[in-house]
Amino acid sequence: MLRPERMSKTTLLFLKSDTEEVLDSLNKQGAFHITIKSGEATSDVLSRTSALMNRIDALIEQSKAISGLSELPPPQVAPFEAHDWSSFLEAVEREVNSYENRIREIDLSIKTEEKLKFFVSLWSPFIGSLKKTLSIEAFPTLKRLSFLTLYQKELRPTPLSLLLPHPSLVLTVASKPAMVLVVFLKEDLDKIRRAAEEAGYAEMPVLEDTPGNLKEMPKAIESAEKKLKELSSKNEEFRRSLMVSLPRLIYLKGLLSDANSLITIREGATFEKRWMVLEGYVPSRNLQSLISDLQARVNGRIVFFSKEEHSSPQVPVMFRYPRFFKLFESITNLYGVPSYTELNPTPILAITFPFFFGLMFGDLGHGLMLAALGFIFYKYTKSLSKIGTFLMICGIAGAIVGAALYGEAFGKHIGYHTVFSPGEDLMSLFKFSLYIGVAQISLGLALLVINNLIQKKRADAFLVNMPKLLLYLLFMYVVFHFGLNINQWFTGPIFYILVPAIFMLVG
Repeated sequence: MLRPERMSKTTLLFLKSDTEEVLDSLNKQGAFHITIKSGEATSDVLSRTSALMNRIDALIEQSKAISGLSELPPPQVAPFEAHDWSSFLEAVEREVNSYENRIREIDLSIKTEEKLKFFVSLWSPFIGSLKKTLSIEAFPTLKRLSFLTLYQKELRPTPLSLLLPHPSLVLTVASKPAMVLVVFLKEDLDKIRRAAEEAGYAEMPVLEDTPGNLKEMPKAIESAEKKLKELSSKNEEFRRSLMVSLPRLIYLKGLLSDANSLITIREGATFEKRWMVLEGYVPSRNLQSLISDLQARVNGRIVFFSKEEHSSPQVPVMFRYPRFFKLFESITNLYGVPSYTELNPTPILAITFPFFFGLMFGDLGHGLMLAALGFIFYKYTKSLSKIGTFLMICGIAGAIVGAALYGEAFGKHIGYHTVFSPGEDLMSLFKFSLYIGVAQISLGLALLVINNLIQKKRADAFLVNMPKLLLYLLFMYVVFHFGLNINQWFTGPIFYILVPAIFMLVG
């Protein structure tokens, strides 16, 4: 678990006519890591394939957002013919371009619908209230005066009426949201706009064909409502068409993924007139199984050459451990992927991470609530299932520590005697925390020494990191045993620390 799988560099020699059988067997085994010898033409195909897959991923996410789907439908399998890789990619690209154009059209249509909704939602009650207050037919006859229709976007401390220049008139038309009609001298337009902005008001939205006077606004609202109804029906049809198209997109992505794998495998092979040579790495424990399967598939028409390899930087890193430990692999990878010549700290992290979480957030009630939330994520939310598993593990650890060590639930003492009582036995808890910290740092230094030995860096192991570990352990022993009495240190314990320190200076 701590060391990577032993890998064997394997060369396969087989007839060109058996290529499909061999590739199919390797694909099913999933244990043959191809050594790539990438050519310029194939690199171009692979880059185009990856780019198309990224575009399809973006289209799938946009389609889900527009159609409101929470889960992806199964792929729609349909015939797809192409003479070569270039024609295959061109055909896929044509479909992707078509989908992208349709998404852009739908997106524009939805934005237009939202704009119309906003326009109607503000202007319809505004004109209705204004008609009850005064005659809007009089506004076109005003020569020196102008008007602005405003609605309140956000609350500001200073009222609009106090910020407007004189002379001006503010007529409140509606209250939720606040809508006003401001009448003012035409030369004060800029001042009115600045005052409105300062008071948290904005001008009522208008469309391209909105009339310039209030008298024509009822007809404009009626026209906008009619367009909105047509557009809503059209957009609903668009959403249904996206739901129909989505399985095809998923199928295209699967095709590209298969093509990517096939091109990668083929590019790792060397072709002769009748023979093919394929090189790669196989976990040593799977080698015999792979050989037996390939020989059975091609009736023994295959030759193998293999040797264990550990030092080459090309050797792929593969770890084998229980599924529970695999959950914590992503945390390890945040600090870098362990190389072939390093210990993998994931199994240690899988034990220490929940334990430390429990020590920091130990509470029976909170732990059980966190575990329950994690179970809901794991059971009912596919995208958050991994996070749900983490929450369950950490919640259970917090509940166990909270019950066993602290005896607390929701910050209240449960009522029975525990190892530590955070409110009463602070020094014992503090010492325990220090011991845990010393153990963690010592473990890290010990792993560093072991990595040095694996990498055959004996000088670093014995002259740098081993003395560093001893210095740390002996220093902590002196502090814990003799306290901070410096005079007592110099009666003898100081020599415990000096010995590894001298080794470090020599190293």
